[in-house]
Amino acid sequence: MIVGQGLAGTLVGLEAERRGRDFVVVDEGAGDTATRAAAGLFNPLTGPRFTPDGKGWEKLVPFYRELEQRLGTELVHLLPLVRPLTGTKVGPEAFPQSAPGWSAELSSEKDAVRIEGGGWVDLPRLVDAARTRWLASGPLEPRRFEEAEGRGQTVIWCGGVADFTSSTWTSVPGVQGRWQAVRGDVLTVRIPGFNLDHGEVGPRFLLPLGAQRFRWGATHESDVDDQTFRPDARNALEGWLSDRLNGKSFEVLDHRWGVRPASRIRVPLIVTHPDEPGWTLFNGFGGRGVALVPRTLSQLPWD
Repeated sequence: MIVGQGLAGTLVGLEAERRGRDFVVVDEGAGDTATRAAAGLFNPLTGPRFTPDGKGWEKLVPFYRELEQRLGTELVHLLPLVRPLTGTKVGPEAFPQSAPGWSAELSSEKDAVRIEGGGWVDLPRLVDAARTRWLASGPLEPRRFEEAEGRGQTVIWCGGVADFTSSTWTSVPGVQGRWQAVRGDVLTVRIPGFNLDHGEVGPRFLLPLGAQRFRWGATHESDVDDQTFRPDARNALEGWLSDRLNGKSFEVLDHRWGVRPASRIRVPLIVTHPDEPGWTLFNGFGGRGVALVPRTLSQLPWD
């Protein structure tokens, strides 16, 4: 049984399907709101030191390509990513760098790094395609999960912030004090006459979607569990974008927000419940779930 159908719950369900395992996904909403607000970015170099994101990066795009084949929809958008060196803790001498699946070199102006091997995954489309598939075939039950029904069963908890605030997990060793709620707001905008052949990353991202549409964000508010419309967040995003465009006009097409759980210990929280050995918390991926969830699926109790 899988609780929640955000990114983690969706990928756990698809992995169970691939392994030929019987499963049920219980989700009372229409997929996690934080997943729907997320840009779906995957970037092999993160943090102020451009830290390489572990081993096995070359397996990431094939993982999502296989899901495209199974679900019959386009998910992966490969895109060079450009990140300025300003404000980071490395200099031009650190580049070029490369590893299987990615490479990074200085831009022609020598003030930024151009990264190949990144891009974004269309997370709403992924969640919706799996949801439609499972509603038709039966494994998805759109309802609230009742804890009593999971007693003595194998349950993978992928319910986002709700898991951590529930009495089930809030005081469990290995969970208590090790997570935080992080709110992010993102805009979809149209910028007439503006084009990019790459995505911009750094303090904020600007991703070209085609037809002069772009995704711009994000705010990052730690320890904030406010899931209502915040005009101050939208105003901040619009102000930052106006500065980025030097006052060039743009039109806001969509404003989305979500609150996701992030680990305070810099690794996902994959924890077995002390009173229910069949229950596993699979959560706390923060803003790097697109890359982290696939590589940690093998840690779940499949046997």
